[in-house]
This record gives sequence, C-alpha cells and structure tokens, in this order.
Amino acid sequence: KRRNEDEKRCFVFCALTLAFIFVLSGCNADFVGNKIKAGNKYTLSFSVLNRTEKETLSLKKGQELKVLLTLEEGTLSLEIGQKDKAAIYRGTDLESAEFSVSVPESGSYTVSVTGKGAKGTARFEVN
Repeated sequence: KRRNEDEKRCFVFCALTLAFIFVLSGCNADFVGNKIKAGNKYTLSFSVLNRTEKETLSLKKGQELKVLLTLEEGTLSLEIGQKDKAAIYRGTDLESAEFSVSVPESGSYTVSVTGKGAKGTARFEVN
C-alpha cells in the first residue's frame, strides 16, 4: 500500500514538473521593440522579433521605397505588396542590406516583417 502511494506521489510530481516546464517554455516574448510611423517613413526596431509585424504605407506609382535592414541575430523575412495582388518584393532569410523597391502603381502597400529569434532594425522610407 505504501509503495502505491509513493508511486502516485512520484507520478504527480513528475506530471507537475513537466507541466511547469511546458508553461515556462511558452513564455518567450514575441516582440520587444518599437514601431514608429511618420508619413511614409516606417521604422521597426526590435531586440526580440518572433512574429510578423505589418504596417501600411500609401505609395505612388514611380516612387522608390528605400529599405534598410540591420540584422544582429536570428532570421528575417520581408514582403511588400498590395492586398489581393502579387507582392512587389519578397525575401526570406535576409541579412543586413540596403536596397530600393520600385512602386509599380499608386495605392496602399503593406510591409510585412517576419522574424525568428531576430534582433535588429528595419527601416522603410520613400525617396
């Protein structure tokens, strides 16, 4: 009888320990940083990015959207496009870079920045 009680206690202790570990593993932050949008300038700086951050910019045909990525760690993906249309830019596993994207037509464009364990800055502005 005593052995059964000890086995039950051991089982309960192990189950609680595993549950505690499981809960703690889910406590990782998705986003720690700042988002600043002023007109057609958007800056996303982050010490932790483990999700997708989106912002909408109103752009005109012929404009150049300057992109400046500074990645200190992790991985970063980027997509720029209009709703229900093909993206005008899509990149995965990006590194620190500076480039421009031509705007083919006027409208609202969504900038989507996705990070996995990422730390750095993503800046977007119209030239």
